[in-house]
Amino acid sequence: MEQNLIKPKKNYKYIAVLAVVIMLGFVAGILGELFTRTYLSNSQFFSDLYFTDATNLGQKELIIREPRKVVVELDSRLAQLKNDVQPSVLGIFKKRKFSQNFLDNIFAPADFTGQALALTSDGWLMATQDAITRSLGELVIYYNNKAYDLEKIIRDEKTGIVFLKINVQNLPVVKLADVQKATPGEQLFVFQAYYGELNLANIVSKSYQPIFDKYDLVNSSESLIPKVLINKNFSSALKGAAVFNLQGEVLGFLVADNEGYNQIVPVNYLNPIVNQVLKGDKISRPYLGINYINLSRTYNLKESEGQETPKGAMIWSNKNGVAINEDSPLFGKLAKGDIILSLENQQIDAENDLSLLLLGYKSGQEIRLKYLRDNKETEISVIIK
Repeated sequence: MEQNLIKPKKNYKYIAVLAVVIMLGFVAGILGELFTRTYLSNSQFFSDLYFTDATNLGQKELIIREPRKVVVELDSRLAQLKNDVQPSVLGIFKKRKFSQNFLDNIFAPADFTGQALALTSDGWLMATQDAITRSLGELVIYYNNKAYDLEKIIRDEKTGIVFLKINVQNLPVVKLADVQKATPGEQLFVFQAYYGELNLANIVSKSYQPIFDKYDLVNSSESLIPKVLINKNFSSALKGAAVFNLQGEVLGFLVADNEGYNQIVPVNYLNPIVNQVLKGDKISRPYLGINYINLSRTYNLKESEGQETPKGAMIWSNKNGVAINEDSPLFGKLAKGDIILSLENQQIDAENDLSLLLLGYKSGQEIRLKYLRDNKETEISVIIK
């Protein structure tokens, strides 16, 4: 019996299309390299790039010319920053009695107690309590080859920052950074005044709070506990040292925890009180009078318990069982379990704590708060005390 054989059809059309695609890809690769060699490698931005000759595999390798250039440029930038900030950082020393032997009059490292930053051109300075270990008449500020006696010491007990006054004019003033604009991973440098050293570090968190007990999760709206956490533990030789960003602005002062000096008291904490200090007024900060849990920093919270929101400040009781103080402007208006979502449309989250946001406002100022109660969002206005 004769069989009818069906011959398969050849897909010449698809083979042709595939061949064209491969050819176009090959041509694009050649044109791309020619473009890179001709234009990009000659531009300033790509001037450190070039291609080697063919490797064993017949391919070109992209090489960064002068790999140390990045390090050199960073060193140059840091040297410039050092020159910029050094005049505004003043050493604090133990006062020495005058001696006929000039060697006895020289300040040694053992005499160095810390450093201060020039806040105003007419002699107001900032330092930490770690640097002011002696009484008013036992310390001097060294500036421009001269020792100045301290005229005033004003302590801010909440932050450990100290304001000092010396009789001098035309001080070069430091620039204060906005900590709220800082970002995790941002590079900083710690400046040591006696040796003029720069030490690099990076931000881990700009609102860090150690948790050892469940009630450590409950913050007061007036607490100034959160600090900027950095990724290095410095020795006590750097206690109270100024910390700057790469724009030359001071972010705060280096302080210690149990493991070393790896936290920064942010300068934002000082915003409400600087003018008070300069005017001679009593130090006071805006008062809201509540206790709360920052939901962005909690784990294992059920959605129903957090009203199905992962952010905000949930009003909660502290160790003493108090959620809202009786003298709070929110007393009788909000209640335990309410979640404050924002202050003046500034969202409350892990990096924007309620206590930090509150520092941007003044006593007697009216603020708007958005809050959740029974999964319903409401807005309320109150006057800060």
